[in-house]
Amino acid sequence: MAKTANKIKSAAPEFPVPQTLDEVNHAIDRIGECQRDVQRLETEMNEKLAQIKSEYSLRAQPFGEEIKSLAAGVQMYCDAHRKELTNDLKVKFARLASGEVNWRLGNPTVKLKKGVSEETIISLLKSMQRGEFVRKREEIDKETILSCDEVRTALAELAFIPGKPKVVEVAGLKELTVVQVENFGIKPHASELEVAV
Repeated sequence: MAKTANKIKSAAPEFPVPQTLDEVNHAIDRIGECQRDVQRLETEMNEKLAQIKSEYSLRAQPFGEEIKSLAAGVQMYCDAHRKELTNDLKVKFARLASGEVNWRLGNPTVKLKKGVSEETIISLLKSMQRGEFVRKREEIDKETILSCDEVRTALAELAFIPGKPKVVEVAGLKELTVVQVENFGIKPHASELEVAV
């Protein structure tokens, strides 16, 4: 008995595929309508969020000011009584009945004197043979690679195959390539957003 070949059925796409140019135009119109609806809803949402944020910020403002004032007073007291609160400076914190206070050194930061440029400081450091304080950053210059005649010519000479990217090796390195892909886009004709009355 001869075996018959199994037929493989591909699943139907999960989206509508236009069958005519009129249907394509209708789909693009609908995409534009949907984009405008999304934009209108996002605008409406952002306006409501801004109103809510503003309202709650105003309501919270007195509490923030009171916190700042109380914290400044607590710090003044604790700084004045630091030795007794920290067991003669043996620890950097004090546990109190309603909470804890502590003193911590912040991370050191490098700051330039106001009005002095970074270039001036770099020049001074180099003149003092303190080049270890100047960062030397090496990186691949992608802009130069993309503008290189050799790469541009190689890309232009490659035949375009729909759905496949163009790939060119740079300087004969398989590890460094320039890739050019074709992107598909839909841009519905703009129409003014409806203004809610």
